[in-house]
Amino acid sequence: MEHTGVYVLGLSAFLQSRQITYALENPLQIKRSMGICRGKTDRADSSIIAQYALRFQDRLRAYQLPCATLQSIRILLGQRERLVNCMRQLELGMQSAKAYSCNLLEELQAANLHIMEQMKQETHRLDKQLQTVIQADETLKSRYELIVSVPGIGLQTAAYILLYTVGMKRFESPRQFACYCGVAPFDYRSGSSIRGKTRVHYLANRKLKSLLHLCSLNAVRNDPELKKYYERKQAEGKNAMSVLNAIRFKLICRVF
Repeated sequence: MEHTGVYVLGLSAFLQSRQITYALENPLQIKRSMGICRGKTDRADSSIIAQYALRFQDRLRAYQLPCATLQSIRILLGQRERLVNCMRQLELGMQSAKAYSCNLLEELQAANLHIMEQMKQETHRLDKQLQTVIQADETLKSRYELIVSVPGIGLQTAAYILLYTVGMKRFESPRQFACYCGVAPFDYRSGSSIRGKTRVHYLANRKLKSLLHLCSLNAVRNDPELKKYYERKQAEGKNAMSVLNAIRFKLICRVF
């Protein structure tokens, strides 16, 4: 099946409960493997998926739904992210309305501040609940404690790492996980005429990439070793974002 997020959750749970082996594949992976395709219908898509399953059956891997603890972590993180997005929208709306001056706007801003305070309290409650869920699972608890022992990495990033690595079982090496997060750089060259810059790829888990960026900034401030590394590379004339990307990879290596 194509991996379409929550849309395949019900079918995945049904197949797993009946002990039926199945595989989930990235839709873009399937699409690009079949060459040029003209038009799009459900019938044509089904045919493409069937052809992909036949041609690449040696590469397919049986899929397993995450354990109940990881599913709980996904639900809590999703709820937390929705609250943070709502608070961000309210705050931006308040900032854009400052140019106006009337009693109605003052009332709305007071109401928004009240709502945002409630959302912050709910966010803190979700963080505590997230820690409780992790602490209840001995395996995830030990791995979580190892992850947060890396300077710069906190609760939210550690929870996302556990979720997307399926409890540190999905990826075999730091390089694989760095590629998934959009941190690993790739060469762009061919023959003697094409010599492009080494860049990270745009296909990545953007949530993890943004969290690791914040972790790298935090690590530069609080980890003496990485702070010296950052200052030394900047003194050598390296681009600041390139250095921070290298620090992201160092954090991933430390986690693994």
